[in-house]
Amino acid sequence: MFSRRDVLKKSGSLVALGALTAPSLARAADAVAQPKDAELLNALLAGEFETIAAYQAAIDSGEMQQPGLNMALLFQSHHKAHRDALIAEIRKLNAQPAAAPASHSFDPPKSQGDVLDLAAKRESGTVNAIIAALPSFADRALAKLAGRMLADDAMHWTSLMAVQQKPLPAEALTFGT
Repeated sequence: MFSRRDVLKKSGSLVALGALTAPSLARAADAVAQPKDAELLNALLAGEFETIAAYQAAIDSGEMQQPGLNMALLFQSHHKAHRDALIAEIRKLNAQPAAAPASHSFDPPKSQGDVLDLAAKRESGTVNAIIAALPSFADRALAKLAGRMLADDAMHWTSLMAVQQKPLPAEALTFGT
């Protein structure tokens, strides 16, 4: 039978042992989480490369008129900023950022409406990809960065719908289904 003193002594030793190993356990958990976070960031980076290229194809098509052209230029600049932020975070994790593909193929747009539809589909797809990735981030700061990108992309999608004079969804929870 253990005395009260023995129980307190043993529990104190266990608490001390836990305090000593907690930082080691946290570092081990971070080491496991970092590659997964880097993979998620690289997946989002691939989407940014494609969206930047889609906007460039739209701009180069000659089909863009105002205000669509200015929107395409602005939104492309946002996606370049997203790309740069993702690359910086991937490097902070000591991982290799995905390389931009040499080329992308998009059907040549026949009108500004085609261009705006393509852009809206890209933005909607990006929003859905980020929503899918958010719960998987181990690092909450990276989840916050992704959430900020998501807000930009939802704004882009909404603006593209407005410039085309398309109605916004009547139902809530439009994205992430």
